[in-house]
Amino acid sequence: MPYRDPEKKKERDRRYRLNNKEKIKIAKKKHRNSPNGIKQNRISNWKRTPPSGGFPLICDDYDLMYEHYINTEYCENPECKVKLTEDRYNTSTTKVLDHCHKTGKFRFILCNNCNVIGLFKQNN
Repeated sequence: MPYRDPEKKKERDRRYRLNNKEKIKIAKKKHRNSPNGIKQNRISNWKRTPPSGGFPLICDDYDLMYEHYINTEYCENPECKVKLTEDRYNTSTTKVLDHCHKTGKFRFILCNNCNVIGLFKQNN
């Protein structure tokens, strides 16, 4: 039954959180490791302003870009075409999003090596 008084609801929710800390922690961890949780986290990171400054990643449809990212198996640099990996730490074959650091606009999905070299800087 919904509460008419928002303060009562707030108090009930606070008590629930206090009494169910472990249950909530497990549910959050389960969600974070689910495919939908991984997707939400990755897109959230793309939208965040980078620590080095500049612009966050800008895109018209993040869901579409995520699908493109997940389904891309090879570096989109025509001269490279290395098979991409998703590693915990960056290696030369780690899959990364290339974007313009001035505008934030997405350009390509590249291997870390091609992205660091900056092969596509001229295509702002």
